[in-house]
Amino acid sequence: MRWRHLDKSLFVWVLLIGVLLVLVVNPLARLLWASFEHGATGAFTLENYAAAYGRWRYLEALWNSLVLGLAVAVLGTVFGVPMAWAVSRTDMPAKGLVWAAILGTFIVPSYLGAVAWILLAGPNAGWLNRLYVWLTGAASGPLNIYSMAGLVLVIACYSFPYAFVFTRSALDLISSEMEDAASTLGAGTLRTMLRVTLPLTLPAILGAFIVEFLEAIALFGAPALIALPARFQVMTTMLWQFFEFPPKVQVAAAYSMPLLGITVLLFWLQRRIIARKGYVALTGKGGERRLIRLGRWRWVMLGYCLFVTSLSFFLPMLVVLQAAFAKAWGRGVGLDNVTLANLRFVLIDQPITRTATLHTFVYGGTAAALALGLAFAIAYIVHRRLVPLGGALAYIAMAPFVIPGIVLAIGFYAAYTTPPWCSTAPPGSSSSPSRPASCPSPTRTAMPPSAASTRSSRTRYGSSGAGACWPCAASWARCSSAGWPGPSFWSSSRPPASSARRSSSTRPGRRCCRSSCSTRATRGTSSGCPRSG
Repeated sequence: MRWRHLDKSLFVWVLLIGVLLVLVVNPLARLLWASFEHGATGAFTLENYAAAYGRWRYLEALWNSLVLGLAVAVLGTVFGVPMAWAVSRTDMPAKGLVWAAILGTFIVPSYLGAVAWILLAGPNAGWLNRLYVWLTGAASGPLNIYSMAGLVLVIACYSFPYAFVFTRSALDLISSEMEDAASTLGAGTLRTMLRVTLPLTLPAILGAFIVEFLEAIALFGAPALIALPARFQVMTTMLWQFFEFPPKVQVAAAYSMPLLGITVLLFWLQRRIIARKGYVALTGKGGERRLIRLGRWRWVMLGYCLFVTSLSFFLPMLVVLQAAFAKAWGRGVGLDNVTLANLRFVLIDQPITRTATLHTFVYGGTAAALALGLAFAIAYIVHRRLVPLGGALAYIAMAPFVIPGIVLAIGFYAAYTTPPWCSTAPPGSSSSPSRPASCPSPTRTAMPPSAASTRSSRTRYGSSGAGACWPCAASWARCSSAGWPGPSFWSSSRPPASSARRSSSTRPGRRCCRSSCSTRATRGTSSGCPRSG
């Protein structure tokens, strides 16, 4: 009789909570368990942690990630906070243009920005270096995007919108009365901003700083494009390396524990800081917000905002569009170098890229719709307090936002590629060494060729290029069918493809790999294909 009086919607809420547990809690719990599990016997062991942190290069990658996160957070704060103050509190002109550029920066993926900056600041053929050589007559340009400084710049350019949005939201809640009082007492504009306005927004700035740090250490795309050719590792690229065949799932799980611990701790700290709402000023009557008149300095602030948005949006989008519609990227800008053939090749002629584009929109749209529905339901459950421990449920729902995607992917691999999800576990797990057709193959689904297997190719594709094999476009097209991506995103670190093909027969030690690659590609193997670093 009691069941009749129960709200039928309760079963829906319990089902949604179960979905959240399957998607978040189980992979993370399985990740923690796998870090203490012996790969062959399944017994409890600490050998995974000894293997994960027993070599210097693994510790160096951890240190590089911490340095990268801290540097990105500092630079992103320097970029975002002054822009937020200028847009929210001053009479700076062209605020709409600056806000639109920041919104565009927020939308553009960081790996696309990394591709653009490789075209802009590649050591040999980057546009900015070529402009410097043309203006000064120097032998080479001063910029090299393949460095830690270059990686910090790229990630900071696409992380500072967090600082801008957090700080501007806090500034919009502060009235001008305290700033007027400081001005009445003789404080100038700069001193008022530093001593009155920014301290009121300090909780929001610290929250944005933590989010930027987490964003930097969790990224994989930009470090894979910039750090690997520069011959240094971060934690996400090192985790990728653990999945070369046979995959070292347990060692990867152990290696990801510090990254997971740091993200959870800082996320908790960020929520505590934001929850304080220390930027709210209480007054006896409704406060009024008046813009600060900067005089001639408003043009200086506009110049600073346009400089930052040029680094993050205008210049990268300009060079990407130029490369997309160019017959040959190295020929420069001109009407005779404009074509739509590239778009036709990607969207119509090439089935691989056409299918990949379709999958991107289908998977992205489907995932967004499912995530929106689940997030709405969880928010309703927490807000209405339909179940106990709603705060813990909110933390679980927010966990994928800050947990690095590659760490969560390792958790999914450890949780759902073993029985009972698969009849037999794949190689690298603690179960059966054989693998039926129902289980994924690590060599095909886990990761592409690892960084360890491509270090020798990075030597060939490096700036020295001695004895390098400059692949032809046709050979790379054939190699792509065998699962080997072409290194077009490193084209700015060496001459354009057209000049490479022209000089392949005359430059000593450099050859076109058309025949060897095409032969191996048609056989379905990759041993003869050029490797990307």
